[in-house]
Amino acid sequence: MKNDTARLLESVLRSDDTVSAVERNRLLKSEDIGGVPQDRIVRRAEAAVLLGRGVKGVDRLANRGVLKKVMFPTCKKGAGFRLSDIANLISGGKAEQH
Repeated sequence: MKNDTARLLESVLRSDDTVSAVERNRLLKSEDIGGVPQDRIVRRAEAAVLLGRGVKGVDRLANRGVLKKVMFPTCKKGAGFRLSDIANLISGGKAEQH
């Protein structure tokens, strides 16, 4: 689903009084609504763009423990960061410990 369609659907759900806040949030967090799974792995460069920082700034956040790198069992380097962790950081929260 395109972002414009998702935003339109979000506006409609927010204006509909018959939809409870819990149901609205469940629908908006659904992978089908946003078009992107919440726990998609994001590379450093894309994380930098989303956070409005440089790649080195993202590395500093990871070194401080603010962002947690996704590690695969057979890899020595991090594969990237969870999109949900970046979204939580942008909204003022902390990255969840997985």
